[in-house]
Amino acid sequence: MKYSEVITLNFTFSKSINILFDKKNDYIETKTAKKALSALNYHNALALIGPFGSGKSAFLLYLENLIKEKKINLDYHIIKIVANNENFTNQLKESIQSIIDTNKHQTLFEILEQIKDKKILFLIDEFGKFLENDALEIQAFTEFINKNINIKLVVALHQSFTEYRKDFSKIQGRFENIIFKDDIEDSLKILQKSFVYNKKDTSLIKNVQELISKVSDEDIFLGIAPLHPFSTLAIIEIFNKFFQNQRSIFSFLFSYEKGGFSEFLEKEEGLYTLSELYDYLYYLLEIYDISLIDKEAHYISLKRLNSDLSLIEKDIIKAISIIDIFKLNLELNEEQLYKAFIDRYSKEDIKKAINTLQSKNFITFLVNKNSFSLVEDVNIDLSKELNQKKAILHITQKDINKFFHKTYLAKEFFIEYGNKIFFEQSYKQEGDYKIIISDEIYKNEKSITIKTDLKKNIQFKQDMKNERIKANY
Repeated sequence: MKYSEVITLNFTFSKSINILFDKKNDYIETKTAKKALSALNYHNALALIGPFGSGKSAFLLYLENLIKEKKINLDYHIIKIVANNENFTNQLKESIQSIIDTNKHQTLFEILEQIKDKKILFLIDEFGKFLENDALEIQAFTEFINKNINIKLVVALHQSFTEYRKDFSKIQGRFENIIFKDDIEDSLKILQKSFVYNKKDTSLIKNVQELISKVSDEDIFLGIAPLHPFSTLAIIEIFNKFFQNQRSIFSFLFSYEKGGFSEFLEKEEGLYTLSELYDYLYYLLEIYDISLIDKEAHYISLKRLNSDLSLIEKDIIKAISIIDIFKLNLELNEEQLYKAFIDRYSKEDIKKAINTLQSKNFITFLVNKNSFSLVEDVNIDLSKELNQKKAILHITQKDINKFFHKTYLAKEFFIEYGNKIFFEQSYKQEGDYKIIISDEIYKNEKSITIKTDLKKNIQFKQDMKNERIKANY
């Protein structure tokens, strides 16, 4: 039996919302949505600010339905506008014809005079287009809203007012600004609502839920089986940081592209792990111009995966690559790597593969991060290292700050040019103490060595430069 025979994905969450044409939507009240509903009791004007796909339009439609169904105590005429390239006043005239008579010669102030005694809630989507083209009219309109207790305004825009123009702070000040962004708990609820289990008691679902319970004791992960908990957390963090929040999560769920979740549902066993997620993210990076935190890690992962590796070794490289490329808040030590692939490999298999990859210098363990990484360089948490040794060395924070300044300048030079540089700073407190970043261990009682293999790193940097030079020809 395939997962697709047991699980149905709720497509009603996936579509883009147009507040003019869509009548009703399934909506999950997030913390942000509750905050916005509460704010409407105290403010005349709300601005919902968030990137594409963060659920702003869905909230506007949800708010309209709450009012129509008398589920909240707001008795208003609802006027909906989706901004386009037309002038704001013209769009306003067209939208309020159901309430007042208008003609094409009327000014904005004449229209506002006509509606000042009516109870109206304006819902305006894509509000940024008006800011770009009709700033003076918008300023007059928002000033009118703020002075009129009968009229409320809720707008949705993709960035703060001052991102459109620096002098829009005055307009922004007339709104209660709500940043539309889901936290992990909200995103998990949205994912859970997307899953409909046709047969909950099947052995297929029970088996993967049993595996999930060995990875996490959070019950909510059981409701999104066969998504692995690590993959779920990575999806939420990555799509919030780099893509379009809710919309990208739904695109992932319904995608039949390589690594997409709907493709995975055609399988008959196993968990959707970080390895499958890597394949899907690789597809996205091929078609979207994403500004990655660590492009170097992306290049390294491709180079590693093009090597002669076993399937388990490639799975481990893919999992570590996701953490490195997107700088996720996930640790992947030996125990966590076993949990990451609990559905397919034993602890002995994982340990053996890790040893092989380390012997090839394909991965390294970063003690300060308690996690494996693809890159062995001077990417060391110096603050943590030095603060742990502060009492031993009898040094002050001022000394540490001075060391950081010189060290980071040298580190930047090292990473850019690949030259062998030793970072060293001496302290004269109760004696001459040294902190050294080096590829050699200095064994004495008056120095600390933070060890890194500079020679390997220099050679790798040179290899990468050669690869890029070739690619340019």
